[in-house]
Amino acid sequence: MYPDYIKKYIVGIGLWKDTVVPPKDRHLMIPTDLIAKAHSHDLQWFSKSWKTEAEKECACKRVQ
Repeated sequence: MYPDYIKKYIVGIGLWKDTVVPPKDRHLMIPTDLIAKAHSHDLQWFSKSWKTEAEKECACKRVQ
């Protein structure tokens, strides 16, 4: 299985928020089982940011 193969080379995976909690029509759907699958193969998971695109844009404007 692929997770068993890649864990020889990595300690975790980076997940985009929409692959963990998929959106549909501007609403969040039921979370996927990707994190549970990663943990079942002794992999950690990492996320850079869970902000929406609008929140990111506002944060950038405040910094400038």
